[in-house]
Amino acid sequence: MESIYSFKYWTVWQGSGLTSIKTSNRNFESYFCLPYNPAGEDLPYSKSGHSVPRRLFDMEDENFVLIGSSLWNKIGDSTDTYDELMDVFDEAGRDSLDCIRREYFGL
Repeated sequence: MESIYSFKYWTVWQGSGLTSIKTSNRNFESYFCLPYNPAGEDLPYSKSGHSVPRRLFDMEDENFVLIGSSLWNKIGDSTDTYDELMDVFDEAGRDSLDCIRREYFGL
């Protein structure tokens, strides 16, 4: 199965636009996605304080909305993808910490 992912920093709200993409080709899966949950990974999106998406979508419905770990696990086709990605970011952060302190903060 071919996978196509499109990440954008903006969204055009067109009512049923995402639904029409899904129904135009029944082999496609389309989702409203956020790469991270602003409320925190273990909290419901409703705790984030962002009300606009909640007025348009059921943000807890993983059949249509993927947030944080749900998105990354879908992309990686594994329940471990998000945790593995966090491990990579953690390692990169440890490796870069001294340089960041020195170059950006003069410490």
